[in-house]
Amino acid sequence: MRYARRSGIDSHYLLGNLKNLDKWVCWRAVETDEGTRKKPTAIDQLEQGAVETAQFKDPDNWMSYTEAIKTVREYDILDGVQVIIDVSTDDFIVIDFDNCVNPDTGKIDPVVRPYLRMSDSYTELSPSGTGLHTIVRGHIPNQGWPDPDDAVDGEIFDKYIITVTGNHIAGTSYVAREDSDVLDQYFADHNVSWDELFY
Repeated sequence: MRYARRSGIDSHYLLGNLKNLDKWVCWRAVETDEGTRKKPTAIDQLEQGAVETAQFKDPDNWMSYTEAIKTVREYDILDGVQVIIDVSTDDFIVIDFDNCVNPDTGKIDPVVRPYLRMSDSYTELSPSGTGLHTIVRGHIPNQGWPDPDDAVDGEIFDKYIITVTGNHIAGTSYVAREDSDVLDQYFADHNVSWDELFY
């Protein structure tokens, strides 16, 4: 796969298994000194005009996928939806490839292409249009980031909050599938670590 082309498939038909998790929140883009951040947003205060960052680890802030999408459509201040995955309760994993897609041409960085060719699971374009999220099912020895000197810029998580766009990449699965081959290869290629876990 050399180019990230959107399939045009309606999001209604995508990620049915991930959508079964009732652990969705809404997010909004916030500019910080470190760049744009996707902040989970507490929706119960929006009616009063308040905008608060939600504690995504608090189950009181979770909702179904349908509720989250409905809320995003209702409030212009919101930019999308996120889901909380947790290895203790589910087997979803996301490989978040950053800065690997040319936004003008859609061409994918050559260091990322082998993982996409190997994967048999769902892949989507990130909100920025310059990254890819591959969502799989399986198990990993640990989560985090590769070494700074590794060629690939791709985090891998099994316990975190992940942004879901529904911008499905043509040629990839409609759902998250078990994908031990790509997971094993990723860890064979990279020394993944996250020294200070906060979730």
